[in-house]
Amino acid sequence: MQDVGAASAQGGIAYAEGDSTQNLVMACNIGDAAAAKRFLDEGASPDGTSSASAIYCASWHGHLEIVRLLADRGANVNYATWARAR
Repeated sequence: MQDVGAASAQGGIAYAEGDSTQNLVMACNIGDAAAAKRFLDEGASPDGTSSASAIYCASWHGHLEIVRLLADRGANVNYATWARAR
């Protein structure tokens, strides 16, 4: 696995080691498209975690490039909720 934490440290973002799906959600929140692609390539679920939908996070924050990336990678566009619609 690529050392994403070190690679992203240049931009001031410290991603957790080894949790690509949680990191994907974080990247979607902050708009880090390169990291989002990298985490998807590493096997992250394009839908995100059980408590946070990656596509919802990206769309909520206006990161259209990431929304398109997630949709292209098979994210469920109807699962656009935060914490499963609390």
